[in-house]
Amino acid sequence: MIIASNAAALPSDLNASLAVNIATGLTILCWLFLLGVIITRFSPTLKMKFNELFMPKARLLMWLIPISATAFSLYFSEVLNWAPCKLCWVQRSFMYPLAFFMMLNFFKSNKIMRIIAYVICSLGALVAIYHATIEKFPNLESTSCDPTVPCTQVWFESIGFIKIGEYSNGLLTIAGMSFTAFVTVLVILFISKEKKEVANG
Repeated sequence: MIIASNAAALPSDLNASLAVNIATGLTILCWLFLLGVIITRFSPTLKMKFNELFMPKARLLMWLIPISATAFSLYFSEVLNWAPCKLCWVQRSFMYPLAFFMMLNFFKSNKIMRIIAYVICSLGALVAIYHATIEKFPNLESTSCDPTVPCTQVWFESIGFIKIGEYSNGLLTIAGMSFTAFVTVLVILFISKEKKEVANG
């Protein structure tokens, strides 16, 4: 369900729709990247070309993704006044440090940074997929969620069309975007490590 409990405080739908469209577009780019990773697994030649295209930018991508996710989460809550639920805050508690560690990793990569990133992304992705699940199946929601800002509250659903403040039947929510960000960074960490091992081997 989509609930705009603070609808009077919301800015124009135009601002909200623009932000959602940009966030959705970036998420789709992540999906295309992940699809590319899967497809190229079946062809050594395509895999090599794919790695040559993306791996030089791997550390930059691993930084830009959580930075973008952090920026959009703050815009949604501080500008659009979409109150984050408890599970949103848990995901933020993983995403914000990830942005910081990936910034450090961008300037100087090391094994400890990578291990920390693996843990953060894995835990963040698990929380995000649980959050996305209870958004679709509200009966699964835990009683630990704040009833004033329930974890089943959906501010928007996109892909195909976008509606603000009323029910829609899209595929992508904020939790889905969060899951995509965590998984994309996790996959880049994995394939960049794989490429490094091949180079050293």
